[in-house]
Amino acid sequence: MHDDPEFEMRTYGDATAKRRFLLELSEGDLLVFYAGLKPFNHDNDDYPEALYFVGYFTIDHVIDFNWLSASERAAYRQRYPSNAHVKRGYAFENLVIVTGSKNSRLLHRARLISQKKPDTSGRPTYALSPEMEELLGISGFIQKSMPPRLVTQAHNVARLVQLLDSS
Repeated sequence: MHDDPEFEMRTYGDATAKRRFLLELSEGDLLVFYAGLKPFNHDNDDYPEALYFVGYFTIDHVIDFNWLSASERAAYRQRYPSNAHVKRGYAFENLVIVTGSKNSRLLHRARLISQKKPDTSGRPTYALSPEMEELLGISGFIQKSMPPRLVTQAHNVARLVQLLDSS
């Protein structure tokens, strides 16, 4: 299983095009994770199949493995053995790992953020719900969004933090 992010040591990594966005993060920034979930009991309408916030990191460090020596890479492999990319144990070219501070956490209760909506070709996909569009100040499709969606307005960030802290 590719357990990324992992909340025990609070690490998340990527060696694909998303690495560029991870490199733009700074200490104190929020990195919020969402997942596609569906209920175990299909008769439960309280929790529809949708996208949900599941956790977040308050960024502590951003580690670009391209700039590390072999001994530094080995030290980080020992420091973060539960990171999915470290577990794989192969080349670390282009890998970026971010670490979360101690107040980073997996939410106790996932928070619904999406609604089903057809994309331009008519396929069902996920877009932010109207409530989340207003809360976050962003709109549109978010499923596997690339580039990542950024919440930049201070009042929207404050509302996001409040939502996450209440979960």
